[in-house]
Order: sequence, then C-alpha cells, then structure tokens
Amino acid sequence: MHEHALNDRSYQVQSAAREALAEYFPRDAVTLSLLLGERKRADFQDLLGGPLPDVGSLLALATAHGDEAVRETALEIISEHFSTLPEVFQLLRDRAINDSRVVVRKRAVDALAERFSEEPQTLRLLRARSRDDPHPWGREAALRALAERYPREPSTL
Repeated sequence: MHEHALNDRSYQVQSAAREALAEYFPRDAVTLSLLLGERKRADFQDLLGGPLPDVGSLLALATAHGDEAVRETALEIISEHFSTLPEVFQLLRDRAINDSRVVVRKRAVDALAERFSEEPQTLRLLRARSRDDPHPWGREAALRALAERYPREPSTL
C-alpha cells in the first residue's frame, strides 16, 4: 500500500492508496507522513520542532500541546484524514467547548460541521456555541456553520 501511495504512475491510484491507508490503517507509523503533502508535512514538522508524530500522539497534541498553532494544525489534520476514528468526534466536541483559544475552538466547530453534520449532537453543539462561546469569532463560526449545514432546520432561523 505504501508503495502505491508513493510511487504509482497513476495519480488516481496514489490517491486511492492514501485514502485506504487513512481509513483502514490510520495508526500505521507511515500513514500520516504519506497523507500530508510535502509542504504541509514540512510546516508541521517546523511547528513541532521535530519529526511527525504517530496518530495516537497527534490526538494527544490536539488536546494538550501548549501552542495553539500546534493544537489547531493537529485538529485540521485529524479532521481531514482521520475522521473515521471513533475518538475523533469526542475530541472535536471537547476542543470546540473547552479549548482556551478561539482559533482552536473555531477549527473544531468547522470540522464538526463539515465532518459530522449528520450527528444529532453537532446541531445542538453549534447552537450552544453560537450563544455561549466567549469570543465573537467563536460565535460567528458556529453561526456560519449552522447557516451552511442546517439551512432547512427551523431552529437555524
């Protein structure tokens, strides 16, 4: 699978191999490196000041790292590539409510709306964040997500 993701002469096969790695082998040590483009990988390594983490460590970084840019980037990567992992919904929900920084809460709200709009808890969470987020940017992100993802929901108006 790694070989196809890296070297297949068809971009479609490379893409299919990467998607399969993300879905079926998310905890493989090489998967994260293969999923990120060269630029994103280098930027994230610079931000971390070291090598890419495994997915388990990436989940921990999204919650516990002291730098908001690391937490935000980790959430972006997780939601984009690993949203099928069972712990991701709870992680995003927790960060949307409990992160101390608005940029991280906003990233989590956006990811919930994009990846988990069918989950009943998401609508409730977005409504609550639109009222209760302490920062205007957080409330704005929740309002935009409500309008974008739930335009037919009567409570959106």
